[in-house]
Order: sequence, then structure tokens, then C-alpha cells
Amino acid sequence: MANNGHVNGHRFFSEKTGDMVFERQVGGVDQVLGEDMSFGLGYGLSSSYAPVGPRTCFWGGYGGSIIMMDQELGLTVSYMMNKMRVGLTGDTRGSEISLLAAVAAMS
Repeated sequence: MANNGHVNGHRFFSEKTGDMVFERQVGGVDQVLGEDMSFGLGYGLSSSYAPVGPRTCFWGGYGGSIIMMDQELGLTVSYMMNKMRVGLTGDTRGSEISLLAAVAAMS
């Protein structure tokens, strides 16, 4: 996703297909998280809950795991913990440690 389907001289999907990921399909208050969310095809998109860039998509998991892909930066960041913090909501370890550090290193 970070390279819009193009890697090492090979195209895995068209730019048009990559663009479709960033078209909002559904949004509103997530009934589980209770937060305003926006979703494209298979990924979360920028919203008040996750104010990421216009060409950034992401997904997270229980315990703090996260993957984010940013086409403007050509960057993919993934974080998976080796110990879950069971029972906590809003675990931001992945976004605070991995994503912010990677973006800061690029600037």
C-alpha cells in the first residue's frame, strides 16, 4: 500500500485500485470503541479518532498492535507486542513507539 502497488519494478495492483482504499465507505461512531471512525476498503482512514494523513490507512488489534501505511511518505510501520496488556482500552504503544518514531526519523 505504501508504494501504491508498485515494488521492485513489479506492479501488484493498479493505482486506481490503490486509490479505492482511500475512498470512505462508511463512518460514524464505532459501536464497540465508541469513537468516530472512517473506513475505506479494508482499512481505517483519517477521522477525529485517528487524525492521520489523507493518504494513510491503518488497522489495529486488541492489545495495541497496529499497522499503518502512508503513500505520501512511502512508509509502512507495523508494531506487534510480545505481551498484551489485557483489559486495557486505548492502548497506544504501537502508535506512540513505532509510528511517531518512524515519522520523526524521516523528517
